[in-house]
Amino acid sequence: MKSTELLLLESILTDVGIMCNTSVDRDIEVLISRVEHEGPSFMTITLPNFGKAFFRCLELGYCDPSLFPGFSFCPGSSARIPKFLQGILSQVFDVTGALRGKPSVEAIDGVRQICLTFNKTKQECTDERKVNALNSYLACEGDLRSFRYNSWRYCDDFRRITRLVFGRLFDDLERKLLAGELMPKHGPGAVAERIVGNGKYRSRQWTRRLERAMPADNYLFCNAEHVLSSGMDLDLLRAEDEQPVRVIFVPKTQKTPRVIAIEPIHMQYTQQAFMGSLVSAIESDRLVGCSIHFTDATINGKLALEASVTQKLATLDLSEASDRVHASLVYNMMRDFPHLARAVFACRSKYAVLPNGSPKVPLVKFASMGSALCFPMEAMVFYTICLLGVLKARNLPVTYKSIISVRDDIHVFGDDLIIPADACSLVIELLESAKLKVNQGKTFVFGKFRESCGVDAYDGHIVTPVYVRNAAPRDKSDTSALVSYVATSNLFYKKGYWRTATYMREVLLSRVGSLPHVLETSALVGYYSFLGTYSVERWNNVSQCFETRGLTAKVKKISDPLEEYNRLLKFFLHSNKGKQMELFPSVYEPLTDEETFSKSVVRGSLYTKSRWAQPL
Repeated sequence: MKSTELLLLESILTDVGIMCNTSVDRDIEVLISRVEHEGPSFMTITLPNFGKAFFRCLELGYCDPSLFPGFSFCPGSSARIPKFLQGILSQVFDVTGALRGKPSVEAIDGVRQICLTFNKTKQECTDERKVNALNSYLACEGDLRSFRYNSWRYCDDFRRITRLVFGRLFDDLERKLLAGELMPKHGPGAVAERIVGNGKYRSRQWTRRLERAMPADNYLFCNAEHVLSSGMDLDLLRAEDEQPVRVIFVPKTQKTPRVIAIEPIHMQYTQQAFMGSLVSAIESDRLVGCSIHFTDATINGKLALEASVTQKLATLDLSEASDRVHASLVYNMMRDFPHLARAVFACRSKYAVLPNGSPKVPLVKFASMGSALCFPMEAMVFYTICLLGVLKARNLPVTYKSIISVRDDIHVFGDDLIIPADACSLVIELLESAKLKVNQGKTFVFGKFRESCGVDAYDGHIVTPVYVRNAAPRDKSDTSALVSYVATSNLFYKKGYWRTATYMREVLLSRVGSLPHVLETSALVGYYSFLGTYSVERWNNVSQCFETRGLTAKVKKISDPLEEYNRLLKFFLHSNKGKQMELFPSVYEPLTDEETFSKSVVRGSLYTKSRWAQPL
């Protein structure tokens, strides 16, 4: 019996065949046969590898058979096109494998959709793949140990650029640190101690490193009376007693899990103080605010679309980006600001404990994904190295004037980098000299394909695939899968994959019943329509609007009361009035909105609720 995923992929193949005006009957037979013999991994691993090889061929300008292991090719000495998807691929490459002068954009989009549909499905990897991911984590750490900053060929230029670019920003941040103006906070994520919700505000652990840089009486307590009443409970940890980060696996793809590190409460708490100030300062900075982005990924997406036509910019992707930023690179960025450097490294965890139960590992990297400072620090390091590479490629001196002349050609969003194509080879050389790893399979320089921040573009056309991230819902109680599956069916509908969208709606009908047609602004879970129509069941005389009955997603809240000073501390950290009240704690009056600061959602279980609502 065919699985839901296999039938869905058959529908996608049929839609692509219609769009490209070619037969896909043979391709469907191959798909069914290989899934029967290889299992679901053909759809989640083998096909994505086929898709990556296809786009590498677009970059090369010809179809290279060596990139398609496990796939047979058409007979003939000059034939270089795989038999699988031959009718579609022949609209992109000729019989010799050379890229056509004007390849079909529909065919390119179709191949990417077929191959990458299940590339990001949230499923657990096998134990063997988890072990491989863990070994890669340790191998990365071992590779970083061979890096010596003082022996690095570009160490002087690196420090000079960071002083010119980030000197004023670091100076302002250090001034705020010394003036006690940084505001820490507890984030919503998990912590190493497995404490959730308001329980984080009851934590009284601090480290001696933190105490020297960020005294607990200034950051962990809301006022002097709180210090006197709770200060005796403060647990100042020595270096050897510090809680290490807890390394875990989270679903990414079936090929490999994502490895992240969960920070201790006090580390995450203080990291948030620097993260908030850094992000806002960088994005508003007149020099780098137009180049380093944290909150708006659309800038990189628009540039990738433009570069697919002009080919003046290249898109780079880094593998293991967070795990490969050496701590010495971050330290030397801030070396001229000793108070700031000491505080930043005081809230950096030095050890990690692995899920296999092995002894804790001393860390050479600055921070893994999971640290609040990981994202801003890696972005600054990547930007500095890219800037240095572009200056050297254009034979420009490391001066403020030169930096201004090239800054608009460099854009960084996490590990998605956009740089001038003519400087790409030198930038890659510099990145790899600092032990960073460029993902060649997702780096595009020469062809007309570009990929950055979720936008895949070819020659000015968006060819981003629709990813099926969740399996079909079992029933109405499977809320997360239901919401995701409906949203995915709507994306296929908007993309013009009518049979695919119809099949997904039939699956939903058999499992959760009928759903209404709604507009995209409606709170109800339902289907979209290009006709602009929506389901109407009754007229509400009170609100004077049409309504229909449908499902909405709700979060079940769990009460978690806070008491006395811990409640007041949360108020100071999260209220706009906090800074003013902190100066005059003696005239503090009881909170008028007790619910806001005494309770929080510590765990949210998503569920669906049937109700009447506007379909608009």
